[in-house]
Amino acid sequence: MRAVPAIGESGYARLADDAYRTPAWVTEALLGAVDLRGSVWEPAAGEGDMVEVLERGGRFVFATDIRASNFRTSVDFLAPNSHWAISARPDSIVTNPPYALADAFIRRALDLTETVRGMVAMLLPHEFDCAASRADLFARHPAFACKLILTRRIRWVGFDDRASPRNNHAWLIWDWRKHDLAPPVLRWSA
Repeated sequence: MRAVPAIGESGYARLADDAYRTPAWVTEALLGAVDLRGSVWEPAAGEGDMVEVLERGGRFVFATDIRASNFRTSVDFLAPNSHWAISARPDSIVTNPPYALADAFIRRALDLTETVRGMVAMLLPHEFDCAASRADLFARHPAFACKLILTRRIRWVGFDDRASPRNNHAWLIWDWRKHDLAPPVLRWSA
């Protein structure tokens, strides 16, 4: 009998820096369900897959990553005194964060968008909001607005196309303009 992998284990070695390329349909699902406001910062832009879709959707996008490339600036999103992060003041922050840093990415994004009453959208595993240690980000957070469940499983670019995706994902969305008493909405992508 073969052992069943734990939830989240794919049987594949993890890519360095969680450099998983996000298929276009995933970002299109977000744009089809949520009206992002103003300029968008994609702080873990990688190869620019999400940036391209956001720009095609009519958004002005700041693309950064911890590593520089031809189209993006090298910025450590989590650096507390990053001049770029402080001066950018984006209206929305949208990303597929490195999983091990997801909690820190959410908290940083919420800090950066609070003063401009902006939005944050993070692509994460469906069960990410279930941890008791994160209840302050979800059940008790005044800006948590929506969980957009993807009804298709993501086939991460770079994996063997014969492998079936095992995990479900969702967009977790915070909106500082949401009324504090309004309960979060649970939605499903088309």
